[in-house]
Amino acid sequence: MGAAMAMIATGAFAQSAARPADKVLYDRAIENIEHGDYAAARLTLNTLINMYATSEYQARAKLAIAVSWLRQGDETALVQAEAEYRDFILFYPDMKQAAEVQVGEPLRKIREQKATPPR
Repeated sequence: MGAAMAMIATGAFAQSAARPADKVLYDRAIENIEHGDYAAARLTLNTLINMYATSEYQARAKLAIAVSWLRQGDETALVQAEAEYRDFILFYPDMKQAAEVQVGEPLRKIREQKATPPR
């Protein structure tokens, strides 16, 4: 019991049991996207990006912002998705393939569908 009390007193126990704040923000934003609350997701992701500049979730957060716009799906959102997609590739050129699969290809398909006249 002495070791457990020492861990609590030094904060070691709380640190090992708690999730890092950047992960909490990322997970919350992904939940928001999955539930269609895109504005809340983008706000949370931007908070992560601005507050945790060295976070391992930076790239994922930036890509998730593009995905949120894509899933929102209206014309203005698609323009934003494309801009976020281009920004992601600019900032993370080594992750271009991930962005292409999650945002680039779906954007092209949507644009093609809108360009094709109905029969």
